[in-house]
Amino acid sequence: MITVEEVKAALGKLTLEERSETLSELCGWIDDDWDSQMKVDKDQTFAVLAVVERSPQLSLPTKDTVFASIRG
Repeated sequence: MITVEEVKAALGKLTLEERSETLSELCGWIDDDWDSQMKVDKDQTFAVLAVVERSPQLSLPTKDTVFASIRG
């Protein structure tokens, strides 16, 4: 038999994403269309960032260039 304290200790070792998934399953929450789209968008964003990271000719804007473009 597993104790509540053991469960709490195990939950504390999970990543935030794993905790979120566990909570969703325990509560019976089902992803709606918005949740599903957010997961797709997250995956696509990480895929683009991975390509940029591997490509020396591409780079993400720095904080300074972003602020400079906002200021005009």
